[in-house]
Amino acid sequence: MEVAVKVLKIDPGRAMEKIEKAMRRELELWLRLSKHSTIVPLLGIAYVDSSLPALVSQWMSPGTLYMYLEQGTITASTKVELVMGVAGGLKYLHSEGVVHGDLHPANVLIDDLGNPRLTDFGLATVVGDPELQWGATTAARELNVRWRAPEVIGLEYDPAKPTFMSDIYSFGGVMFLVRSL
Repeated sequence: MEVAVKVLKIDPGRAMEKIEKAMRRELELWLRLSKHSTIVPLLGIAYVDSSLPALVSQWMSPGTLYMYLEQGTITASTKVELVMGVAGGLKYLHSEGVVHGDLHPANVLIDDLGNPRLTDFGLATVVGDPELQWGATTAARELNVRWRAPEVIGLEYDPAKPTFMSDIYSFGGVMFLVRSL
C-alpha cells in the first residue's frame, strides 16, 4: 500500500509547544473522522527527522480535485457526482459538529474509484469542544483567501470562526470550479 506522509513545516519563530498542540489537535480530530467514506483515511503517525509526529494517510493516486479536473475528460455526470461527494463529506463533518475551516480543491483528494475525500484538518474546529476549537495556534497559518468567506479573511483569533456557513461559502467556490473546468 502506498502512503502519503504529512510533515509539518516548522517556522523557527513559533513556539514548539504551540506547534505540538496544533499537531495533536489535528491528529485527534482526523482519527475521530477518518473511518467515514468521505474522509481520507488516517493510518497512523511516524517520526521523520523531528520530535513532531508526521501524519500517515492512504495515498490518493489521482491527486487533488483540481488535478483530477484538469485531465479534461470528466463528464458532466461525473462532475455532479464529485460535487455530491464533497457535499456528503461536508454534511458528515457538520453532523459531527466539525467545521473544516479550509475547504478548497487541494484539500479534496480523489481516491482510485473517483470518489472525493476531504483532508487537512489543521484549521478544523469542533463546535462546543474547547480542546478542539479553532484558536491562536491556527490563526497564524497562511489561509487560502480565494476559497474563504469574506467574514473570515484577515481573521484574528476568534473561537467563533470559521463557521458552518463559511464552510458552505467555500463549498460554493469548489462547486464553481468543478462546473468551470
